[in-house]
Amino acid sequence: MTIEDPRELDRVDRAIRDNERREFAREFPDAETTPWDDDDDEPSSGSDSFPGEMPGEMNSDMACEFEQDMLDWEQAPVSSYHHQLQERGVELPLPEALDDEDLHSKLWEVIDQLAETNTYLYQTDHLSDRELYAHLVDDVLHEWSKMLPPGSGWNCTLDILGGCSEEDMQLYIKYYADAIDRKMWAKDWDYGEFPVHVDPPYDRDRNLPTPDYGQDEDDQADDWLPD
Repeated sequence: MTIEDPRELDRVDRAIRDNERREFAREFPDAETTPWDDDDDEPSSGSDSFPGEMPGEMNSDMACEFEQDMLDWEQAPVSSYHHQLQERGVELPLPEALDDEDLHSKLWEVIDQLAETNTYLYQTDHLSDRELYAHLVDDVLHEWSKMLPPGSGWNCTLDILGGCSEEDMQLYIKYYADAIDRKMWAKDWDYGEFPVHVDPPYDRDRNLPTPDYGQDEDDQADDWLPD
């Protein structure tokens, strides 16, 4: 399970640091060094004389937004996804109580209802509908987590292989790792024989709901992809 915050926290952190630099410069205008001289991060560009300075209003707004995000997280109740779904009126019958057609419909009801609470599944194509539903009902949905309200800006990714067990790593390399990842993992592989790549037997992941990070239509796709 991975908790994500799409509000550009790296940028917020840098903005707060820039604001601290600016206040230090105002208080100690003749100082030749600052408390941040040994920092790894470079000052961000700015229009005023002090390196890294950003408009005070922007810094203030971003800092307030960051503080509110942290407050929302700290005050959020802790519960299980199973309980949260039941509160939303989603019944979760045992897999053996459903035929294949009903189970398929129930699985997608669960997936869609999780997305309504900003919770998203990831890496499921190695499992059939029945296997995935059973895994959710028997295991994943009983995990406890912070329950942030929809629209809070927080998203949760339920990575089916996120447990990083030996079996998880075998399945990841076998079904999901690209050529670059496979080459990297092969150097230090400690999980027995290195798996041969096999295309996943199912085609579900591309249709799963995904978080909306507010990307503008004019944004370049590369700006939204991980390094």
